[in-house]
Amino acid sequence: MGSAGAALAGLAGALYAASFDSTNGPDSYTFGRSITVLCFLIIGGMGNLRGAIAGTFILMGYDNLVTPAIDELIQGSGSSFRFSTVKLVVFGLALILMMRFRPEGLFPSRRAEEDAA
Repeated sequence: MGSAGAALAGLAGALYAASFDSTNGPDSYTFGRSITVLCFLIIGGMGNLRGAIAGTFILMGYDNLVTPAIDELIQGSGSSFRFSTVKLVVFGLALILMMRFRPEGLFPSRRAEEDAA
């Protein structure tokens, strides 16, 4: 069943990519982007779609909403400090805490829940 779903997802991705006139060059798929995608799965939980989507929303929300809001708040107080310079430290700390206290992610797969029990 799982391999049929993977085949269907692969076919959908191939058809979707074929609909573009061009794709991004290999320089847009950096090591940093690969690590970011891996972190989506670590935070959300591997093995299910719900975890992957939750991890993506959490980390992209942090990067695109929370960080600029904190920067604006700090800049409004007259400080020259920018939170965006230390956002990766906070991001790394969150990953460390996640791996220490909840290694199966926020939404673990059924298999991870069974193994933990």
